[in-house]
Order: sequence, then C-alpha cells, then structure tokens
Amino acid sequence: MADAGELEGFRRLSGLAFDELSRRDLSSASGPPPADLPTLLRLCLLSLPLSADAELALRRCTRLLASLRGILCRDLDPSLLPALEVFLDNLVSSNQLMTCFTAANAVMPRRSRITSLGSVCSGGNLFVMELMSHHFISSVQDEEGFLSALSWSAKAKLEVPEIGLSGALSLLHKSCLLSIPPAVQAHFLLLACRCADNGDLNMNLLAFEHAMDVYLSYLPALGVFRRTSGVKRPLGCSMKRRPLSSCLQAATHQKLACDINRLVLFCNLHSNDDLPINESDIVRFIEENQQVLHEQSRQDTITAVKSIVSNVLLLAKQEEMDRLYPNVSEEIICLAAALRLMGSSFIRIMHCIRQMTVGDGCQTTHCLEPCKVFNIVSETISLLGHYEPNELQRNDLFDTIGKPGDGQQGAVLMLSHFATLSVHCLRMRFNFMWKGCIFMMMMANLCATEMYHFLIDGSKASKVRCADQDGSLKASVPRKSSTVIALRFQNTQQVYIQDKLGPGFGEVCSSDSLQRCTSSYGRDNVRTILKGLTGRGEDSSDLYDFIECNPSLDYSNWWTQRKKFKKFKDHKWIRSKRHSMSRLRTSKVWLR
Repeated sequence: MADAGELEGFRRLSGLAFDELSRRDLSSASGPPPADLPTLLRLCLLSLPLSADAELALRRCTRLLASLRGILCRDLDPSLLPALEVFLDNLVSSNQLMTCFTAANAVMPRRSRITSLGSVCSGGNLFVMELMSHHFISSVQDEEGFLSALSWSAKAKLEVPEIGLSGALSLLHKSCLLSIPPAVQAHFLLLACRCADNGDLNMNLLAFEHAMDVYLSYLPALGVFRRTSGVKRPLGCSMKRRPLSSCLQAATHQKLACDINRLVLFCNLHSNDDLPINESDIVRFIEENQQVLHEQSRQDTITAVKSIVSNVLLLAKQEEMDRLYPNVSEEIICLAAALRLMGSSFIRIMHCIRQMTVGDGCQTTHCLEPCKVFNIVSETISLLGHYEPNELQRNDLFDTIGKPGDGQQGAVLMLSHFATLSVHCLRMRFNFMWKGCIFMMMMANLCATEMYHFLIDGSKASKVRCADQDGSLKASVPRKSSTVIALRFQNTQQVYIQDKLGPGFGEVCSSDSLQRCTSSYGRDNVRTILKGLTGRGEDSSDLYDFIECNPSLDYSNWWTQRKKFKKFKDHKWIRSKRHSMSRLRTSKVWLR
C-alpha cells in the first residue's frame, strides 16, 4: 500500500496530466491525434478517483468529458479508436468512474451531453452504448478490413487494441443485455479476438463460453439447426429491450443504421470471394493454418480434416452452389464473428493446457488444474448437442462409428456439428464462415489429442449418410486405426514382461530375446486379447506383425485384472474431478 509521500507524488503527477490535457484541442480536425493521447488519457482516468475532494473530481471529470466530446465530434478516423478504447476499458472496469461520468454528464447543458439522457440511474449503460456505437462507426469505414477479420484471412490487421480481454468481455456481456444491434456485437467479438493472445487462461475460458452463448443465440438464423425441445434460449434472447433510438443521440443512431446497412450489403456482395471449389484450395487453407497444431499430431490431423472436407465438397454439389445466392444478414455476420472468437480463445486454451500438462515430455505436478479446464471446455462444447439439423438437412449429418468412448463425446460432437455446418456454408457461398468451420474441425482433432488422447480418424469421423438411388441411407464401412491398437497392445505385453523379469529388463533385453508369436497357442492368446480391445478378433490379422510376445506366457488374465483396476481408478478420478469442477464454477465471477 502506498504511503503518504507516494500518494502525494501521484496526485501531483495527476495534476500535471490534467493540465496537459487542458492545453490540447482535441476537436481540431487539422490532423491525427497525438500519439501519446491514449497514455495521457489512461493516466488521467486512473488518477481521477484519487482527487483530493469531490469538487475537484467533478471538475476533472468534466474536463475528460470535454476531451471525449472533442474526439467524437471529429471526422471519422480509425486513428481515434485507441482513445475511445481507453475510455471504454476504464469505464467498464470501474463502477466508481462510471458513476462519476454519468453524474458529470447529467449536469452538463443538454447540447453538450455525450448521451441523449442525463439520468444517473440509467446513464451508465447509455454512456457505454454511445461510445461502442462510435467505435463501430469509426472502424467499419474499412469494410475490407472487417470482412478480412471475419473471414480468417491472413491479410486481417492484428494490431493489439488499447482495451484488454477482460474489458472486451465486459462490453460483450453488456451488448447481450442492451439494445446493441448484432452487427455491432460482431464488431466487438472481432475486437475480443485481437485481445485473446494477451488474456490468461481464465479470461479465455470466459471468452470461449461467451462466444458459444452468442453463437447458439444466432444459430437458428441459418435455417439449418433447430433447438431441441426443453432447451432454454441463451441469456438476452427473450429479454424485452428499449428501442435503440431511445438510447443513442439522434445523429449517432442515424449514422449507425446507415453504416450497418452498408456493411451488410458489402458482405453480401463479397461473401463468395475466393470461395474454394476444389480440393487444392482447401488443402492450401489447411496447410496455411497447420502451425496451430502440435508437431507430433500435425500430419494425422491434416489427413483427417482433408478426408472430411473431401466428403463436404461432394455433399455441397457444384450445381447447387451455382444456383443458390448468398443472403447475408446481421445475425449471420454476428454468428460468424462468434465462431471467430470461439476459435481464437480455444487455441489459447489448448496452448495453456499444453503448458500445464507437458514439461520435458512428462506430466507436471499441476495435473489437477488441467482436469478442471477439461471439464469446463467439455461442458461448453456439449451445448452444441442441444441443436440438431432440420429434416431437410439430414443427409448432411456426419455420423460417428458406434457410441463414442469416455472423453470422446465433446470432440466428436464438435467435429460433426461443424462438418454439417460447412456443407451449408458452401451451398450458400458463405466463404467467411466456411473457413471458420474448417478451423474448428482442426480444433476438434486437437481437442481429442490434447484432452482425451484420442485422434479422430478422418475416415471414421467423415462417415456421411447419403441417400442412394432408392432413397435409403447407407453408411460407409467403419475402419479402425490398426497402428493405434497395436501400440496399445504392445505396451500392455511389454509392461507385463517387465513386471515378471524385473525393472532392469528393459535396459538389457534385446529384441532377439523376444520370440515371434508364431505358435498356435500364441496366436489364440493374441486373438482373445484383441477381441477384447476391438470387438473384432477374427478381423485383426493385420495386427499380428506388430506384436512380440512369449508363447509360454498367458496375458489374458493380466489384461482382465488391468481393466478392472483401470475402471476402479477412473471411477475414483471422476468423483474427485466433479468436486473440483463445482468449486471452480462457483468461484467464476464476471468483472464488473
């Protein structure tokens, strides 16, 4: 805690900062604002609560309002965005500042007010809405930049904004509760994407959850998915809101409506630019983004996604793509922006999990924390299961083989959902959303690898139900990964032999000391165990060459006991993690 001397020094610095701000005429349109303006404004805003008395605080707040009004009165210019972001970041993170600003705004002459109403009780949210609207208006003058960010383009600008991820999420939370149009919500979703790299794990978890809520809110706008019975609508969808015209200044509302219409028209005209029509285009996009995958599983994931997308192209049918025209709306733009934030936050979450669980090739002592993260992410992904394709889209479903095992449901559900959505995006020529589907399918495989140690095989996950000539549905033949099963069995028999011969066996034993499993007894033993592993003991001859074992040893009893012990440990682990998750969920609080 600062002592009296430090506090007095900070107050003097605050006085110098406000004196410097008073000397600047921010309403002049002669040139761009000074480069140090965001820093100066942030210093003034942070020091405002330390004013010696209420009268001084009100005078300084009035000075800040005059500076803000000067910024808003200038010609629209992206160079003003950092200054607006400083105001927004500080206002949404401090109720004290919000109260001070609304009180100062209420006593100002009507023509000098920032918001249309001077009421202190409602002025806080109106103040934020006014600034958010101006931020949107200044940003979307660059329509190509907006669409590039929405389209996952490498050309998109990646400047880090002056607002942090926590502030961006607070703005998004307010936008869901207030009368913020979907296009403006989309803009701030994309703004949060640029903040994701600077956010910690908890902030990115909140970003992922919020993006999922917004995504599911606007998913029915596509006409592809519907909510299952008994599922409540996301927060804010059924709330009665004030008309937007009563919340903003008349000039701001008019300009906002004009720019939203212009942006939607631009997205309609250019939504099918660079739309992939062959496999080479798809492969190029996947390979351009392969750096988000870990090297050890990169090639398998790329192969799996390529296999899925090949089936997507077949389902989309070129003649249907040529016949249908894009019909982009505000809701669809916001849906695509939510998908963008989901991807940005998800990759950061996976990176954090990787850092927590992998160190020098082994698991660290902080193994409980990743388990909590796994539970939260899995719970969020499971919300996709509350929406199913409409009857007309049944042929677009991507089935899985049988029932997914423990830990696989989330990744398989995520993969199936976005594979189905990608078919519709190609048919409707929504290139800006199609790339997001491909990226999320890559994330589904990464999710399976990192969280569940299970890589979804491309041919397995892309089993598509297609109508044959008679109208019946046929499924592709399931195919297991022989290599994965063989490695599991090899590890089992190696551990068993080491237990029998001692801990030093692995260091001194050569491969020549292990006999090939060529005897009739040995093959029967292998077939018995493989039947327990795969359920298809007679169809596993391709695995025999992977396996080395001693014909004189019987591994079946050891394997049975091993499965019982694993079941006991899994049950104990699940009970402990449920308790850990409940404690974490109760501790999560939105920053106000």
